[in-house]
Amino acid sequence: MNRLHRLLSVISLCALATTTACGQTIVPPNGGVASGFAAIDEAYGTPAIAVQNYLTGRIYTKLAGTPFTLNIAAINNNQIQTGYVLGSATKNVNVKLVDNSDGDCVLNSSQANYCSAACQAKTAVAGGSQTLTFTSANAGERQSADFTVPGAWSNLVALVSDGTAVNVNGVWACSTDAFSVRPLNFNMLSSTANNGALTGTPALRAGTDTFSMTVGTATTGYAGAAAIATINASAVAATASGWTVGTIAPGSFPAAMASSSTGNTFTYSEVGNFRFLGYDPSTDTASPRGVYDSTWTAVDQGTQLDCISGSYANTRDTSGSFASNPDFGKFGCLFGITSNSALFGRFTPSHFALTSGSVTPACTGTTRNFTYMGQARMGVAYRLEAHNGANGITQNYDATRYSAAGVNLPVPQLVAEDQAVANQGCDLGTRLAAAPTASWTSGVYNASTAVASITRPTNNPPTNLDASSVASCSASGAQAASPLWGLDIGVQVSDGFATMLSADMNAGTTGTCSGAGCNARRLGSTGAVLGRLNLLNAYGSDALPLLVPVRAEFWTGSTWQLNTDDRCTTLAATNLAAGNVTPASGSSLNVTSASLALSPSATLSGGTTNFRIDPATRGSGSVDLVLNLGTGVGSNVNWCGAWASGPAAGTGIAPSPDLSFLLGNWCGSSADRAPAARIRSGSPRAPYIYLRERY
Repeated sequence: MNRLHRLLSVISLCALATTTACGQTIVPPNGGVASGFAAIDEAYGTPAIAVQNYLTGRIYTKLAGTPFTLNIAAINNNQIQTGYVLGSATKNVNVKLVDNSDGDCVLNSSQANYCSAACQAKTAVAGGSQTLTFTSANAGERQSADFTVPGAWSNLVALVSDGTAVNVNGVWACSTDAFSVRPLNFNMLSSTANNGALTGTPALRAGTDTFSMTVGTATTGYAGAAAIATINASAVAATASGWTVGTIAPGSFPAAMASSSTGNTFTYSEVGNFRFLGYDPSTDTASPRGVYDSTWTAVDQGTQLDCISGSYANTRDTSGSFASNPDFGKFGCLFGITSNSALFGRFTPSHFALTSGSVTPACTGTTRNFTYMGQARMGVAYRLEAHNGANGITQNYDATRYSAAGVNLPVPQLVAEDQAVANQGCDLGTRLAAAPTASWTSGVYNASTAVASITRPTNNPPTNLDASSVASCSASGAQAASPLWGLDIGVQVSDGFATMLSADMNAGTTGTCSGAGCNARRLGSTGAVLGRLNLLNAYGSDALPLLVPVRAEFWTGSTWQLNTDDRCTTLAATNLAAGNVTPASGSSLNVTSASLALSPSATLSGGTTNFRIDPATRGSGSVDLVLNLGTGVGSNVNWCGAWASGPAAGTGIAPSPDLSFLLGNWCGSSADRAPAARIRSGSPRAPYIYLRERY
């Protein structure tokens, strides 16, 4: 009896139930009450849809201005409430899409603040509100009409309600999934670095000078922390094919405001220009875009898989079916620029760095190292590198690359300034001949020569440098013959605002330059003097060889003086021409090439040495001697005399290397004559053979 009473009581409770009891749902005559609603993507198909899809289904990324629908179901006890509407009755269900970027809408129904009042109070976004009418034929689920959201939203949720309060959280149910509505593309990209040429302005130093860039979309609402346009280094191109692509820093734009973003601190590490690559998503959905956004659809990425990773597709993937294709019904997660940008630039080196440099005087190892004016035996070498702001070599600074574009890169120039106080501030760079040249190759200019020189003045008599004014320097510099014992040689180059790093020289100013007052880097120093070789007449016994002094002299500014620093000039006996042999009466004096030698050395020491003349046949008489310095002595124009009888066979051969820079003004108006001397054997210096005075 008790057991029967208990059974009848349970049956009675089940009969009174309106929702779920005793493991089943009892629907009242006017239809059921949903304990919640579900909203899922249209990609799942059209009703009827399996309940599991409603319970775990997602809403995929949408495109601004592109229509989409949602599937809505009334849910009770984790089942579709198929009896939600009965008979001829209808129920209106409101659906609104709200911005949840603030996180007020909690989508986990197990949490106490699920779909809170603050969430319910939100206003639907533009294009994001519908009222659906359910009938009994819908069996608790139906598909919405088109939603068309014109703006961009990074985090939307769907709220659904039929106005019936079913729980403490109010009348609204929230979708279990958030989704984004993204722009189709970036349609604007500009920069203050708007010089697409390799010349002209603006000219910005690579890695140093900042410039601004602005990127934007025509879609409203693209703003905030999720709106980050990123630079894709793999989709940046340089000026032309074969040019090295530099690095753009920073690698992203600031968060967008009002659908655009402007960054003001960008730098580019290479010279030349760059552009961003873009592709039309209707024909290319995968190639990297130079500027793109990957953050706006973050709520749909990662484990969500609500958009196609790495894709820029603006059309839904409809290949296969929902069951066979995991990307079915989805758009790409990314959007970017749809065509190549203009060339931005131009960028020059940040600075030029001298990494090595030297000046090697023709004569070294003496008290004062020096090079004779006109002596093409001065070594000058230097290596310049075109650097960016991080001191990296700019690979595109290459003469071949620029010349292909019709542009010549600047050629480094040598400057020269004597450090004597009276000579400072007078740039003698134009006096440097055969300066080393090279070409810019991958950012390096490596120049070297061993045959540079300081040009030899041609005026007669020699004039001196006047550095008292710019005009005086200009007027006197080219022909200045006064000695320059402290001639500093430097190199300078500039391109736009790029100048020499650590410059320590300014040949156009007096004193020691500093800071911005310096425009060149010193390579080294040499003395520079106007020189000549002089042969002295000799007298002596006809029974002994004669020593004929040869001496190196330099112009002091007022006279010729022995150059005691010359320990380098080297002669050969064959350089001396002997001719016009005139024996005295009864003498058989004869001179041949074998009669000539140097004593004590072929190389001058302290500026002097001697030719030793030992006639093949000794006797009294005279002989003319001419020293060939490289212009030849077989012609009357090469010395101040004339040959009545030619030089001895095998003599008068031009020296190697050439010594013509030591010719002198022995006659005429130019310093173009070989030194000459006359020797007399058997003729004393005075009319006495022997003289002695005693006191």
